Amino acid sequence: MSEIFTGLAEIYQKYRPNYPNELLDYLAENGMNSKMSVVDIGAGTGIFTKQLLERKINVIGIEPNDDMRLKAAELRQYYPNLKLKNASAEHTGLLEHSVDMIASAQAFHWFGIGLFQKECNRILKPGGKVCIIWNHRDASNIVVKKNAQICKKYCPKFLGFSGGGTAYLEKVALFFNGNYEEKKFFIPFLLQKKHLLAETSLLLILYNKRIPIFKIFVKN
Repeated sequence: MSEIFTGLAEIYQKYRPNYPNELLDYLAENGMNSKMSVVDIGAGTGIFTKQLLERKINVIGIEPNDDMRLKAAELRQYYPNLKLKNASAEHTGLLEHSVDMIASAQAFHWFGIGLFQKECNRILKPGGKVCIIWNHRDASNIVVKKNAQICKKYCPKFLGFSGGGTAYLEKVALFFNGNYEEKKFFIPFLLQKKHLLAETSLLLILYNKRIPIFKIFVKN
């Protein structure tokens, strides 16, 4: 599955937004600190990894795609202690009960939920926590609505942004056995034309691996 991201690291890193600082504040207020070991699963190019490193957190990035992981490795010039591992969410290869917290930003919808749940139970220390994160678009925004309509028209497999809109909630509830807390934070983001086209091209390539569809989208 991870091979679908090959060749997309540059555009992913350049145009995908960060996550709200309030989220990091919330995690810090609830025990996250520089003495902890946090594993970022599905780390991609290291967007959330970098935000954790900026808070002086000890981070292990798990990323199976070579291109994505190599892009994340560029962070080592500023954070030489960053650990990156070629592994999957379901089989991290980490030691049993070795990490204090597991984070997954914009990646959970790609995981095999049952196996990922078992792996989290295996590698987490007693009392450890799992934090699953998404950046979601404002579904009431007219540009977002039009964008979704075009994606659905030209991409039959498109279910919605960020793994299917709110459909992910069922998977989250299943993963946590219904025992979890949901928090929402606002992050302002100016969606310029270059971001819109880059994000949509990334989306349609992931679903279709066919550039002509993106050309149709640009025309529309």
